[in-house]
Amino acid sequence: MERPNLPEGSGDDDERRPVGPPEERLAPGEIDLTGVVAQVSDLIDVIGDAIVEAGPDGEVPEWGARTIARLLANMQESASTAMHQFAVTGRADLEQLGLELSDLWRTPNLPPLANEAINRLGTYLLDIARKERAASEYGYSDATKTRIAEHGPAYAAFLRLPDITEDNAPGIFFDAQAGSYASLDALINDVVETLELRQLLEEASLDHFADIDPAKVLRMARETYDIVRYDGRYYCFYK
Repeated sequence: MERPNLPEGSGDDDERRPVGPPEERLAPGEIDLTGVVAQVSDLIDVIGDAIVEAGPDGEVPEWGARTIARLLANMQESASTAMHQFAVTGRADLEQLGLELSDLWRTPNLPPLANEAINRLGTYLLDIARKERAASEYGYSDATKTRIAEHGPAYAAFLRLPDITEDNAPGIFFDAQAGSYASLDALINDVVETLELRQLLEEASLDHFADIDPAKVLRMARETYDIVRYDGRYYCFYK
């Protein structure tokens, strides 16, 4: 079958039929970061340009990071994600984006480009986090800086929660602590062991037919904990 004629700058999987008034149509090569227009080929082209500009070990520019976020947001089940919001607005909920990237990383049979995209966006967001942390911690009072030195990075992570302030943190920090983990996998394994999920499957004679879904276990953990990623570790605090 002969390939249909497609508008300039689009790929086979793009939908660029001239629908709607001309002033509302995308120009060739223009990216729709809202995700309304399906344009996978164009997203891949722009991400490739961003990676080339960044070099082997560099960070992609903002326009590249938001294009990556659009591609990854299209892979998510929900349309109301931090990934989608970052792609559309450029505003980054760093904690939630980190969790969503971890969820995407666990998607079976990820294509190589998706792996590269997740790594590149993760590096970009880590740089933002470092700059924000340096700016916020510079403004802490001497008393708070002393508490961080005494209690370690868990206290600094606790201060990143939206409802925690320098004033109320000292009185509730110790009761709120639930643990810290080197990775999300370690956190998930701890929840599985604590709730004895594998034993429950065995007792129900389901262990040969069903397996534990790490994504669902992580969602269970989020119902109980606020999870903060700080300096490469995941800190859990009771809600």
